[in-house]
Amino acid sequence: MELFLSEAQQTTRLLTRPSSAGDALAPLRFGLLAAMIVYVTMFDSMWIGPVPLWLLLPLVGLAMIAHFPSLTDDFAVLFHKLEWRMIVPWIFYIAVVAIFLFSWGTFAGFAGRRVVFTGMQLAALLVAATLAYSTPPRQILYLIAAIAIFQGIVCIGQVLQMSWARALPDLFYSIGGSSGDDAQSNNPYDAIKDMIRARGTLHFVHKFNPMQGMLAALLVVFSLAGGKFVALKMRYNRLFILAGAFFGTIGMVLTFSRSTVLGIGATVLAIWWRTAREHRFSRTLVVLILFGVAAVILSASESPLVSRLLSSDPFDSENISRTKQAIYTWSVLWNSPIFGAPMKIGPGEYPVHSVLFRIFTDFGLVGTIPYLAVILGALSLVWRYTGSMDPILRTTSLAAFGVMTIVLSDGWTHSGGLMQTDATQCVLLGVAFGMMFSAERNALRERERLRGPGATSLS
Repeated sequence: MELFLSEAQQTTRLLTRPSSAGDALAPLRFGLLAAMIVYVTMFDSMWIGPVPLWLLLPLVGLAMIAHFPSLTDDFAVLFHKLEWRMIVPWIFYIAVVAIFLFSWGTFAGFAGRRVVFTGMQLAALLVAATLAYSTPPRQILYLIAAIAIFQGIVCIGQVLQMSWARALPDLFYSIGGSSGDDAQSNNPYDAIKDMIRARGTLHFVHKFNPMQGMLAALLVVFSLAGGKFVALKMRYNRLFILAGAFFGTIGMVLTFSRSTVLGIGATVLAIWWRTAREHRFSRTLVVLILFGVAAVILSASESPLVSRLLSSDPFDSENISRTKQAIYTWSVLWNSPIFGAPMKIGPGEYPVHSVLFRIFTDFGLVGTIPYLAVILGALSLVWRYTGSMDPILRTTSLAAFGVMTIVLSDGWTHSGGLMQTDATQCVLLGVAFGMMFSAERNALRERERLRGPGATSLS
């Protein structure tokens, strides 16, 4: 089987196989990829009406990969690149969860779906990466930028209390199969609060889904790190991508996403570190000082938006549940670190927030170690590529790093995330991986053309 070829054989295959861009399969490939991106960025629902898209789209993708040889080849290449860094520990984690749920006698209920969903997250990541691997990057960037611009404009319209912007939540959540019991309320936020997991700062500003800010992280990289040369080689319009980053960032701030602000800050530092060849430490120190000065200036503001973004009181209404979970996790660390002790949530209480803490308290070190292996494997892979001398590979890997920062900053401070109950992070991370490995393939081909045989890595 193609999947079990050695890495050297896969490298030779990806260098010699003609590019699939522009082939007859391209519209179908991009169509499914676009459907996955739109679904996970525009809807905060696992179901669209009676259809479980979180299950259907990855299965359709796997069927396409199995049917079309070119996609099978792409899948095999990506499988080998991610096999030991992410796939093997991910599958081991699924096995651990299944064993624990069987031992608890809860596998047949809702808890059992946790195993299925975690497995489908891995499938969605691999499908998205495979589809993005041979899709022209500009098509992906234009789609993501268009979504970010639309969402940012809607958020601005809601702040300005425009009726068309305030009516959109009912439209999108009705498509998702939800409806509010208190739709007659005069407060537009009350009409949608039961349909969404993430709340906006202002009563009439809401997120399309909790991961709306991930789009901004990806676009910010191509706006800051992707210069004129990268734009020309990847054939995208820099102004349009910059507009996407601008409106995506506005939407991120207006919907009060502290984790995304933190993640994008880390991404900017990574760009600064990896693209500045001289005086890295002094430049990084300057950036940190500027961030600190901005925080001090903002903290003097009495704006509710700013106060929420800078809230550090561990016992306020926003942080009390996180504090409670942190204290409980500390107790589990001392009393039952190997197998954990699941945290019980009483009626009316917030669900547990941190994915990391939840996995540790539910499954102890037995489940936490493979989870961290996936996270650290992905980070090490992406960070290695950010040091590439090839500007396109460096830019796409920085974009993947930007997505990973949101995976960590959001997932470790909220109840949903990678390998947990979230459909967005796995797809966008897969897209970022696909673009990164595609850039590596193209750079290797260019080196082969210019220097002859012998190039095997550009990281």
